[in-house]
Amino acid sequence: MGWLIIALMRHLSYPDYICGAIMNFLTDFRRRNIYRYVMIALLHDALLLLATAIAGRVHPSLQYLTHSENWYWRAHFWFQWDVLWYQHIAQSGYTASSTAFFPWIPLTLHVIPNLWVWLGIMQIVFVGILWGLNQTLAYYGIRDEVRVLTMVMWALNPAAIFFTTLYPEPWTLFWGLLSFVGFVRGNLWVSFFSALLASLTHGTAMLWGIFPLVIAIGTIINRHWKQFTAALIWGSGFGAGFLSYMAYCWWKFGKPLIFLEVEHSQWGNHWVWPWHQWVALIVTPGLSALSVFFGLLAAIMVFGWLSLIQVPKNTDRTMWLALQIFGGMAALVSLGFDRTGIPFHSTLRLLGGDFPLYLGWAKLPSLRIKRIIVVIFALAAFLGAYWFSHGFFYQ
Repeated sequence: MGWLIIALMRHLSYPDYICGAIMNFLTDFRRRNIYRYVMIALLHDALLLLATAIAGRVHPSLQYLTHSENWYWRAHFWFQWDVLWYQHIAQSGYTASSTAFFPWIPLTLHVIPNLWVWLGIMQIVFVGILWGLNQTLAYYGIRDEVRVLTMVMWALNPAAIFFTTLYPEPWTLFWGLLSFVGFVRGNLWVSFFSALLASLTHGTAMLWGIFPLVIAIGTIINRHWKQFTAALIWGSGFGAGFLSYMAYCWWKFGKPLIFLEVEHSQWGNHWVWPWHQWVALIVTPGLSALSVFFGLLAAIMVFGWLSLIQVPKNTDRTMWLALQIFGGMAALVSLGFDRTGIPFHSTLRLLGGDFPLYLGWAKLPSLRIKRIIVVIFALAAFLGAYWFSHGFFYQ
């Protein structure tokens, strides 16, 4: 493709220095795998845009919206559900009930209130996640073809729509991966501040603290004190961000952990055993087919973790253990977060950022199984984007 562009430019009599500069850019673009990230991002966006464009005039009834979605009259395109909450907080400030929404998006949305600008920024963040994911997997010695498939599976995962709009999950994953890359490259400032920003995006960002915790324990056992200090600095970033939000809640509402209280009192969320939601599908009469659909998808996604049990050759066992524990704990938290009366309410969205699950599926030797998983994920992502963009419930 690059040679065709250059040939056309020369045919149109462009100067050689311009043609040479563009050729160097395209060569560097390819060498750095940026083209790969862009192509995967375009595939992701094309699938979601197609789902959004279908039956554009179909929307829920006014009665449905009145009882289910605050500020529904502001909803349009990919700005639905929680995006409207973040927009309201950015414009009007926090109330006690809205503290369940962590401050990163409201803060940035307050600075730049235009949602369409943010939609463009989120596409850049999406490419940044692919870069961070590739760098992280390369550190673990994962083969190139497995890295590419992992990125494709993640880009087309059932919760794909939430990673291209103003939801916290893409930011959590972006800052988390950046903190990991900063740590393994020895850049303590990047690891600390990326961790701090990650912890301001969503409560589940604290799960990323598993990495520095496991590494710190391993360095104590092996007496690698320099790496222990680096892990301590990295982990303290997650604590610093979380404590800063607690401090704000204490100053504003007199309760540092009010965001945990309102999760239950205002939103009906609570913690259950990981298997509870599947049991609810069996024993609760009259549950919707949507909950069953969510439950089946969650089971498929979680099974990817089993492939991580075997430690690859020439891989740091402590670092691989951190990956295993992070992937497993993120899955358990996603399955254990329950909304009263609605099994698997937010499970797919929370599992969307559990990147080791996709690595697990991509590592399988069977090409047929991997193709089937990609198709299932893509179909679910398509349906999810259709429901979400048209105003129907999808989490």
